[in-house]
Amino acid sequence: MTLQIVIDNPGIFAPGDIVKGKVICTFHSQERIRGIKCRFRGEEETHWMQRRGKNNVRFTGKNTIISANNNFMGEGDIRPGRYEYAFAYALPTENIPSSYTHEFGSILYHIEALVDRPFAFDYRKDVTLHVVVPVSLIQNMLPLKYQEEKRVGCCCCIRGVISLDIILEKNTYLLGETVSFKIHLVNESDIEVEGLKIELTRNVQFTTHKPSTQYKVEKHPIATTERGGVRSKGQKTYNIDMTIPENTVTYNFSKCLLFKEWFAVNVTAALPVFYSNFFLEAAIGVGHVILRTSNQIESSTVQTEPQNNITPIGQAPPDNTKQLPPSYDDVIKRR
Repeated sequence: MTLQIVIDNPGIFAPGDIVKGKVICTFHSQERIRGIKCRFRGEEETHWMQRRGKNNVRFTGKNTIISANNNFMGEGDIRPGRYEYAFAYALPTENIPSSYTHEFGSILYHIEALVDRPFAFDYRKDVTLHVVVPVSLIQNMLPLKYQEEKRVGCCCCIRGVISLDIILEKNTYLLGETVSFKIHLVNESDIEVEGLKIELTRNVQFTTHKPSTQYKVEKHPIATTERGGVRSKGQKTYNIDMTIPENTVTYNFSKCLLFKEWFAVNVTAALPVFYSNFFLEAAIGVGHVILRTSNQIESSTVQTEPQNNITPIGQAPPDNTKQLPPSYDDVIKRR
């Protein structure tokens, strides 16, 4: 017996696209089956090994994003021949993530064909679909301010306070756009801030749930610059421009429970030896499309329901356990 899945419109799929194809079963001899099925799945999963005491423990996470089942035929005997079963599936127009693969996990969309056989190994065939979803963001044009202060020294010898502000023009940017912001550093301590390192980073967080909830975060610098420091009892304002390269990779992790992505401006104030550096992160949104402003969203809300059903197209052998379905060869002979 051979089993195939043929996609009529192969390629890269986007939200709202219809995936069309057929499952082709070729039986070389009469067989007893419990059913012929087609399953559509969009799933995310994470995994990694982590040391716990003397043992290596495997941490995992798994979540089904979208799913649908289609039963083409129930239990019965099937004659030798070739049988085709058509299917179509409309991807939801929103709230689905992009396909993604990484050493710590993946987001995959796939269609699986299954011929269920009693007391025997089932016939299975799986095809992976590549789905790309642009990152759409809502832009707030109001300036954003991130502020933090650090008490320098230990509890018995406080050397003063250093405060750091990051002031952004807005919260959301397109690929290729320049991020303009100000850094205001006030050094009220009696030590010197030796310098500033400013990074624009893309950050990805991976989450597992078994045997316990664990996180991994990867930071990928996409732009870096440095500035001079501030002496004791001094202050300085820095005007910074950093461009997000147009070829920067960003994924849509909408509706994901195990993956999270964000971009950030990271500022590190370097302090002398024996003192820990001062760090502040300002999160920003980076995407492919800018949507309506928050005021426009408040004035009109539209709710759409994703379509999660595979619908058969055309004719397939009937689900009849008492009567054998005609084979492909029989149909040709009748013509």
